[in-house]
Amino acid sequence: MNRVKFYNLSLQMKKDSSILFNNDSFHSSVYLAGYVLVSYLKIFLIYHYNGLRNKDRKHLDENDILLNKNFYKDGKFSMEQYQSILRLNGYSTAQYEELILKE
Repeated sequence: MNRVKFYNLSLQMKKDSSILFNNDSFHSSVYLAGYVLVSYLKIFLIYHYNGLRNKDRKHLDENDILLNKNFYKDGKFSMEQYQSILRLNGYSTAQYEELILKE
């Protein structure tokens, strides 16, 4: 499982935990919230294990773009939204991806 899948899973579990909490099912809510924390920990470990902070990267990982929720529309990644935001900020996709690699 990659970072994006763990992130999406954690968002769903967080939502479910909130529903349980709001319906006075506190034990189940806290139990599920623990899985949210585990998912975030796994995202962190995957991020660092894969060396994605390595300044010498030559290729962009798809997760670098997919984890940016500004590029989502109705809860899903939108290529149209991605390209529109880049255009509004004066970037081509190639320029933006090069910028991400330098971070």
